[in-house]
Amino acid sequence: MTDKALNKRLRSKVAMHMLFGLGGAVVIIGALFKILHLEIGPITGGLVLGLGLGTEALIFTVAALNTGEIKEEHADYVKKVKGAPKKSRT
Repeated sequence: MTDKALNKRLRSKVAMHMLFGLGGAVVIIGALFKILHLEIGPITGGLVLGLGLGTEALIFTVAALNTGEIKEEHADYVKKVKGAPKKSRT
């Protein structure tokens, strides 16, 4: 695997990690608004909670459909297994 491919994979993982964190934070803030019955103008707990849960649903959908990385890792694994020298039994 080339350095360019590894950098792309790392950026993808970092971006997904950040999206999961931000989506979770919005859900927690929405739950807090809902529990405490907070309202800031038109922003209510239900709205923030709905936005957070919708964001999380989209993130999980993207993560579920992102199978390219899994296929690459499987291909690398197959290359290692097939390319590894066989151990002789003595």
